[in-house]
Amino acid sequence: MADPGFFYNFLGATFFLGVRILLEVRVEGLWHYQHTPSTLIIVNHKRDLDVLVVAPTLYFSRGLLRPGRPLTFAAREDLFLPGFLGAYLEGPPWARRLLARLDLKPILRRLRAAPIRRFPERTLREILFEILEVEGDLPLGACLDEKACFVQGLDPQTPLSAVVARVDLPWLHQPASLDLLREPLRGVLRSRQPLVVESQLAYFCKVLEEGGVVYLAPEGVLSSDGRMGRLRGGLHYLLEHVQGVQALPVALSFDFLTAGRMGVFVNIGPPRTDLAHLPRPQRTREVRRLLAGLITITFSQIAGWVIVKLLEAGIEEVDAIVLEETVRHRAHLLDMQGRRVDRRLLDEEWSQRRWRRFLTFGQRRGVLRISKGRIFLNRQAILQGGHTYRENPIRYAANELEATLHEMGIVM
Repeated sequence: MADPGFFYNFLGATFFLGVRILLEVRVEGLWHYQHTPSTLIIVNHKRDLDVLVVAPTLYFSRGLLRPGRPLTFAAREDLFLPGFLGAYLEGPPWARRLLARLDLKPILRRLRAAPIRRFPERTLREILFEILEVEGDLPLGACLDEKACFVQGLDPQTPLSAVVARVDLPWLHQPASLDLLREPLRGVLRSRQPLVVESQLAYFCKVLEEGGVVYLAPEGVLSSDGRMGRLRGGLHYLLEHVQGVQALPVALSFDFLTAGRMGVFVNIGPPRTDLAHLPRPQRTREVRRLLAGLITITFSQIAGWVIVKLLEAGIEEVDAIVLEETVRHRAHLLDMQGRRVDRRLLDEEWSQRRWRRFLTFGQRRGVLRISKGRIFLNRQAILQGGHTYRENPIRYAANELEATLHEMGIVM
């Protein structure tokens, strides 16, 4: 493989060191990665920063002065559109307008990232950009069907280039269907769509055929509630269209219910060369099982699960010592059952320190309060709140544990 160049190595080393400063990174099974040609790295998807943790870990597995084979990344297609950061990141309007002027494509190309289209998450902004590319800068009214009533208040003669530059239009960044388009645009894009997807996947096949390494998160999107998402067809396509591909499973889990540095576990499993020969349903089950089996069960997952179960049983008040001991006891049970548990949970001194950081986190987030040695749980915030790790971290962590064990055929 060609030398990726100074920029690739410098940025990779920066991420390698930066992540270890900001996060508590623990890696297991790194010996399984031997920089073998034609390797497909299959990773579960938990955070936007997953790739910043995993890719440098593998690339520099032999040390910062001995980088291995460069990785090629399958990245969401809208990353390559101008103004992605302004549309994606939250923040004050002035900051988003500033970010909307940025184009990440040159940087992504130098990092060996290539686009892959996602369904059904594709947004109206992505669709309008494709019209711009194929048909030119048409007025918005000539593109959208009458059913797109959400654009009321916007001049139909506004050119697409002006529309896609907006970061203040929520409907522009929502998933959308080609059914919103007028004919013949609808038919043009619909017939073009499989060709685009085929060419994108063909690029990754070519990288693998030439002995390269491809990083793929087959879920395609972040877990919305802690559970593993469905695996997309791109995984099957690559395994079925390239001879001799070696699949390397990598699983991440985050210990994030803490007032201190968030922990992240990166576990690399043994490479597999037999997945391409399995029928798709069986292959899907096997990949899900492989990834679930590599996930480290964290303090956050166990504490979240115990708290949710207490609330579901109608218990909103509990002695602090009892709750701490229950979490530790559950960790011991899972360890005795042969589950992959953060071994530090079995150390009483470390577990007590971790417990204090959890209580600080819980009080800051308003999910619990402590009074005279008793813990009062916020039922509404936990059971009736959102589902993402930002909206409802306790429920999210509990779902992670249940889902991981479910994938392995285990019921708690």
